[in-house]
Formats: sequence, C-alpha cells, structure tokens
Amino acid sequence: MEVKIKDLLILKPLKNGNWMVAEDFRFYVNGILYTIPEGFETDLGSVPKAFRWIIGTHQKKTVGYTIHDFFYRTIIEGIDRKFADSVMKEVFNIYKVGKVKTSLIYRVLRLTGWKAWNSYR
Repeated sequence: MEVKIKDLLILKPLKNGNWMVAEDFRFYVNGILYTIPEGFETDLGSVPKAFRWIIGTHQKKTVGYTIHDFFYRTIIEGIDRKFADSVMKEVFNIYKVGKVKTSLIYRVLRLTGWKAWNSYR
C-alpha cells in the first residue's frame, strides 16, 4: 500500500472536544486521490481514557486518525474496514509513530473496530 500526503492537515478545536478540518485535506492511496472536506469532524481516535497515557490521541497520529475517521464515517465504494485500518497504519509508519504503538493500535482496531464501522453503515 502506498500513501502520499498532499496537504498540511489544519484542524480547529470544537467545544464538544472533537476537531474540525479547517481546509480541504488531500491524500493519495495507491494513486487514488481522496479529499477530506473542510468541516469534517474527527475525534482523533476513540481511545478509551484508560489507555490514553499509552496510546495518546494527538501529535504524530493526528493525520492517521483523521483519515481513518474519514474512511469509517464516509461510505465510499470499494473501501472496507480493513482498508481503512491499513491506511491508518501506513500513515503512522510515514509519521514514525513507532512500531509498538502502531501495531498495538492496529490490532485493537482489527479486533474491536467493527462496532464503530457498523454504526456508520
């Protein structure tokens, strides 16, 4: 899988604790261009509070979490949950999140992400 980030991700905090994409954000996956539109809302990873000290929700993972939320919340033909999880994992590798954290987050998503995925279907 090849992921290329085209734009700088600009987020604005919201009063509800989430974040809003302030300008269209573009990225490629396997040569296909995707655009997260201005106004898209993300929670930057639904990490349970008990695990935030280990996993965290910001810094290097912000772009990966936002792309992941976009794929989970937007119905796009040909995009399945495994694809969304794998793209996030690849973005984490690009931003050098770290192999242990990346692997942990990816495995938890593969085990538990179905609930969130199904809630948007």
